[in-house]
Amino acid sequence: MEFRTGPEWDERIIHLNPKEKIGVLVSSGADSTVLLNLLWTYFPNIEIRLFNVQTSEDPRKPLIENILYELDIPIQMEVVGQSRWNWPMTAHYPRLCLAFQEIRDTTNCEELYCGNILPPHPQWFPRWNPEQRGIAKRPWLTNDSFLKNPFEHLEKYHIIDLARRNNFDSIFNHTISCNISADTACGDCMGCRELEWGFDQLDHEQGTSLDEMTKEAVMKYGDIGW
Repeated sequence: MEFRTGPEWDERIIHLNPKEKIGVLVSSGADSTVLLNLLWTYFPNIEIRLFNVQTSEDPRKPLIENILYELDIPIQMEVVGQSRWNWPMTAHYPRLCLAFQEIRDTTNCEELYCGNILPPHPQWFPRWNPEQRGIAKRPWLTNDSFLKNPFEHLEKYHIIDLARRNNFDSIFNHTISCNISADTACGDCMGCRELEWGFDQLDHEQGTSLDEMTKEAVMKYGDIGW
């Protein structure tokens, strides 16, 4: 099934063609929530299992339970990765990958859907340093028969617009995309600022004029000896 999303200046197309038995990785964030609701709404005849990777001693996730309630999705979430919950957040990416393999190897799911999107652009998010040490937290292109990342070439504003076009954007009143807190959005971390930027692109983006572009270019790069 084809879905279109995004503003007029950057409309994109995604395709969802799930198999009969799938898993969906859920968090309390916007991306996985939008993906889950599209799969739940438009593919009523498939079997969906919900998975969350444990990252604290308490495996309960009341925020996710509330999101499922608001979307009227009566599926019990399953927690995986219990033996690695106390790994530091610097090791969260390998923790996720190992959990994906665990789901593949121990369940009847034919595919696992994740809501990964494009990493934030460093020029608009200075705290996201592309030269930082460590493994990239999101793949560029997933090519796997089990793991599916249908959003991986979308920006945050595409996610927001997907919910708007499909009439469930009120769910963003219940999601949290914060990198600092699992309960209350801090409003200043990369995740929170990325979400704010996404709304701005849809609702308040004015672009840059040639005169503004030239002024910035001369001020920043004019004195280079040419």
